[in-house]
Amino acid sequence: MIELIEIKEKVLRGLIKEWEKLEKAPSFTSLPHYNTLKFEIPDLDLRSLLTFCDQTTPLFYWADRSHEKEYLGIDSIHQVGDNEFLSVIEDIVRENPDLYYIGGLHFNETPKETNEWKSFKEFKFSLPLASYERKKQSYFLKINFPKSILFNKKEQANFSFQVEKALSFGVHNITTSSVQSIELDDQEEANTLEDLPDQIKTLNSSLYPQKKEWTEMVQKSIKELKKDQLTKVVLARKKIFKSLTPINPTDFFELCKKESHGKNFTFFIRPKEFQSFLSFSPERLFLLENDKIFVDALAGTRPTDPDPIKDLEFEKELLDSKKDAFEHMVVCKMIHEKLTEFSKKVYMTKNMGIMKLSHVQHLQSEFEAELKPGFKLKNIIKELHPTPAVGGSPSNKAKNFIADNEPFERGLYASPIGIISKDYTEFAVGIRSALIEQNKIHLFGGAGIVLGSTPEKEWEETQSKMKSFEHYL
Repeated sequence: MIELIEIKEKVLRGLIKEWEKLEKAPSFTSLPHYNTLKFEIPDLDLRSLLTFCDQTTPLFYWADRSHEKEYLGIDSIHQVGDNEFLSVIEDIVRENPDLYYIGGLHFNETPKETNEWKSFKEFKFSLPLASYERKKQSYFLKINFPKSILFNKKEQANFSFQVEKALSFGVHNITTSSVQSIELDDQEEANTLEDLPDQIKTLNSSLYPQKKEWTEMVQKSIKELKKDQLTKVVLARKKIFKSLTPINPTDFFELCKKESHGKNFTFFIRPKEFQSFLSFSPERLFLLENDKIFVDALAGTRPTDPDPIKDLEFEKELLDSKKDAFEHMVVCKMIHEKLTEFSKKVYMTKNMGIMKLSHVQHLQSEFEAELKPGFKLKNIIKELHPTPAVGGSPSNKAKNFIADNEPFERGLYASPIGIISKDYTEFAVGIRSALIEQNKIHLFGGAGIVLGSTPEKEWEETQSKMKSFEHYL
């Protein structure tokens, strides 16, 4: 029996001792801006734990696609809402290797003002107050706090109340990864995982754009391609499902948990109640590790099929397609050129293989490069985002075409989402994603338009990409 109540009490006692110790430190100015109290804890199913967190508290979740690293952040003690503050984040995490920021940048640097993304603008990147972490088979609980609360008993008391709320859960027991039960706080009654519905009940759906407008948009982009203004542009559409009552984001995230299996990143951010963005992206934007950068090229798509023979036919069709090979080559060329600008050497470690996912399969190539010294995170993101797989080529012209012609704001869809720390920084591309806004779920799908594309085929491709979520509605 793992008693989270006891862990919480241990944390609160430990904080008081840690503050007393730091207040006796020889130099206050030499302390990091944000400090960490760290505990090793027994095995926990972090995905299940997320479902029982307080519904009004900001939540953050990240798991890498190797399934070796997993982070659940509860509440936030520092938010960054401006792209220019990425360098500040780098400085802060450099002071303390136990810290990480989690979040994402919006697709456009100057997005249109839309209500559905309003809550996410001030929470672009957040430093969690409490963090449950798994690294392979080791589990930790970390409490982060600003050094400004030292020598201030009133602020320490207020912070202790925040910690108590963050570590309180509103149900009696849930299942851990080792199939043990956890005793949780006796708060308001909530459903157990077994009581969750198999689907979210929705009343109707609407398309943005409608099929007629989509056809016109694709035809317009092909005209630009013929003028040699663009080599490729990725156009997206979305489908909005409406429910009778507000949708609980953590319930929907739990329903979709099998989407995180396989070679997918898992990302979830809930800045406020009934507002969340989740992504099960197969596409890595980049990984920074030991002065090296690792980047994916993902472009060219076909459906998968439960029938192995049909699935193999789709795979062969994808590998033999000149249109998809050209689209993939555009992505690889751009990535190689961009990496050359801030790297010493660039290697292609995988050339046009197949990545199979639950509903689709892609052409995939992988790159590795040695970083030049002193290159900043914001510069890397600026160079690599958006990739031709989600934007187009040339990048700026494609972005302008998207901004002028798509009838909605992408927000975090197809954007850089991920985690920043001293020793581990990784970003995915926010595709295979959904936005929950009160009683609405927005689903997104994009398709690369090159010469040879047809509106009907690209409509079907975007539909296959939205299937990841549609069968839960």
